[in-house]
Amino acid sequence: IIDLALKPLKADVSRLSDRLLEQEAAAEVVSRTTEKGLPYELEVVERLQPWAKAVGATVEHIGADNQPGDVVVRFSQTSIAGRALTVVVEARDRADAKGLKRVTADLEGAMRQRQATAAVYVGRTPAAFAKEIGEWSDGRSESGPFIACVDGSLELAMRFIVALVRLDDMHQAHHELDATAIQPYVGQIRTSMDRVRSVKTK
Repeated sequence: IIDLALKPLKADVSRLSDRLLEQEAAAEVVSRTTEKGLPYELEVVERLQPWAKAVGATVEHIGADNQPGDVVVRFSQTSIAGRALTVVVEARDRADAKGLKRVTADLEGAMRQRQATAAVYVGRTPAAFAKEIGEWSDGRSESGPFIACVDGSLELAMRFIVALVRLDDMHQAHHELDATAIQPYVGQIRTSMDRVRSVKTK
């Protein structure tokens, strides 16, 4: 009688156990492939869309082709950028602790692949970057300016990269533009980011 009563329960437990084993196996396979970052890439797209719409840009997820560059933000002539501009975004949900050299190389490859003139490398957590980057760093590769930042600074990074591109455009259009006069303002933004990082650390 007991055996008959428990038989359906045993069958359910067995099915549940098999399902859990299948899910664990699938999760292990995904963790070893590029699909691991896919949910985060889509999350980045979703977060950028309202901002992009407000500034006259479009956001497109392109990471499915397994090439450098996960997301492309395209600005039109009438956008905040004041011209056609393509910014490529690398989104990483990994604790790679990448340094500036590797980030620069990755973004240069992404800019060339996606024909972009600026780039943003966003990591879900600070563990995505080495200490030399921390939570924010900006630089320049052969193809253009870039920013590496943690997830919480993504929107700020997008605004700042557009500002850097516009400064470049102004400098090229007006050679007499006093670049040394602009540097303190850019420096103030960098100092502000350092303060934010310091407060968060403490």
